[in-house]
Amino acid sequence: MAVGRKWGLMMNCLVRNQDGGIIDALLMWKQNIDHEFEGVEPCPICYCVLEPKTRSMPTLKCRTCASTSFHNPCLVKWFQQSGKNVCVVCQTDWKGGYK
Repeated sequence: MAVGRKWGLMMNCLVRNQDGGIIDALLMWKQNIDHEFEGVEPCPICYCVLEPKTRSMPTLKCRTCASTSFHNPCLVKWFQQSGKNVCVVCQTDWKGGYK
């Protein structure tokens, strides 16, 4: 069972069977999400943990600074819009990221 579906069923159970309110269900959802992504830093380009279109986590790191991870689509857009092929963080030439 997918994690999101499991959380949805838990929320439904809370609201219907345990006299919980919508606020309680949403707070439980937030706690589950916080726990699932604990320790994962957001992409410094889009400021999200999950990339909105692909729902992927940031996995590409600069070989020079290796300080943060980026989503692949975010880096592609960054390179195209900036006209540069440099790391967003350390501004050194991007030599290909690693996962």
